Amino acid sequence: MKKNVVALGFFDGVHLGHAAILRAAVSLARQLGMTPAALTYERPPRALTRGSAPLLLTEPDRRAALMRACGVEHVFVLPFTPEFAALSPEQFVEEILVREFNCGGVVCGEDFRFGKSASGDTAALRLLCGARGIALSVCPPVLRDGRAVSSTAVRAAVAEGDVREAAALLGRPYALRLWRGADGLYRAPEGMALPPNGAYIVSLGGTAAQPIWFDATGSILSGGEESLDLAFLDREMHTTGR
Repeated sequence: MKKNVVALGFFDGVHLGHAAILRAAVSLARQLGMTPAALTYERPPRALTRGSAPLLLTEPDRRAALMRACGVEHVFVLPFTPEFAALSPEQFVEEILVREFNCGGVVCGEDFRFGKSASGDTAALRLLCGARGIALSVCPPVLRDGRAVSSTAVRAAVAEGDVREAAALLGRPYALRLWRGADGLYRAPEGMALPPNGAYIVSLGGTAAQPIWFDATGSILSGGEESLDLAFLDREMHTTGR
């Protein structure tokens, strides 16, 4: 059976740093004659390990689609259960990477942690992979203005309404899928990172740029479809009301 080169991470947002890791997995897989893949989780690990999780930048189906767009052929999704969280670093490599996903190569970022209480780091991963003949590539962070691109930085930009900065970190406009309620208003799913209420230049479902008033509690948008994909292009900073 053909082995996999697996990119490791939660990959929320699939920002420029995540894309670099995913594309490195594709490159290593080509070198080794293996299949490029990614391993992620149904929910953020912090939801279990810390009892709360950050607001999400991407819904699961969109996150998987963005990961595949970086070239990986398979996106493996694991439930982050208490049993999984209790695995030692050695068990994670042997039971998950080797037995479950037939890994011949692994790619991750410098800050990747794994195993019980996040006790495993990239140094431990290198030793464990080396003992099993698994190739390992550790990617440095992608920098913007001297700072690492991260999901935290994207969330901060979105929370401030700086959608241009969010787009620079993501490599594409920040987008939400809004769903029409019984009252006709469009809202994002619970738990998503939302920009402040205000006037924005957006693209609705890939259409030309247009101004709208975005309201997190329910936005009035044209179309009448059950759902609309809203990509934020810019903010109209001087608008004070609807």
